[in-house]
Amino acid sequence: IAMGGMSSPEVTQELLQKLNGVTGKELRGCLLDTLTERPYEQTSGFFAGYLASQDVPDEEKGEVIAGLGFHQTAPVELIVPFISNANEEIRMGAYQALAARSDTTYGQMLMARLKVEQDPAVRQKVYEAAGAQQDTLPYQMSAAVSQESDPVAKLRAERAWGMTVGRSQNSEDQRAFGVQAVPALVQEALQNPDPGEQRAALQALAFSRTDAARSALVKISQETTSPRLSKLASDLATQITPRSKN
Repeated sequence: IAMGGMSSPEVTQELLQKLNGVTGKELRGCLLDTLTERPYEQTSGFFAGYLASQDVPDEEKGEVIAGLGFHQTAPVELIVPFISNANEEIRMGAYQALAARSDTTYGQMLMARLKVEQDPAVRQKVYEAAGAQQDTLPYQMSAAVSQESDPVAKLRAERAWGMTVGRSQNSEDQRAFGVQAVPALVQEALQNPDPGEQRAALQALAFSRTDAARSALVKISQETTSPRLSKLASDLATQITPRSKN
């Protein structure tokens, strides 16, 4: 893990040589994760063969794809084809990778995947990836929220909706989010007992950067009985500046 951040190109070769002799799942996973952190120009040959191999376990391959997305240096074109892979674990890895790429434009391709993915846990990842894409539109995420029946997946769709609204300069997008999403997110933050879900609701509000969201965050900070949640909501509220109407 420490070697992942070292500057010398020779480190990459040492890691690759070490990988060849490792069979233990935990250490092998650690080595692969470290390799995804290395500059991609040093690992491109290895990963091209690795991702094309039929001998690599699907779970391991999915984790590597997610790591390549997170560490940013691998080209996104390497990742995108895997969103339609037959194996769910590999698709999950690709969705996680694209969720880490906020400068890309694969939103329409990802939204189309919602018609295919039946597992709510997988749809969560699709929403997270779609929300990060520059070409995903607020009305698309609004429609996805209204159609989603799983509560956990729905909250991720609302979070993605907030991300798209935060990029939009359209006052109608902001108004719709305030009317349709904000009340539900306040309820989630105040009534859901899961801290992770509470945080997701606060993030959805903060990402939208709307006046209604700022007011909602203030409300949550004042009404929650959790000091941790109150501070987080208050801190996020202060980061939202009023936006001009158009």
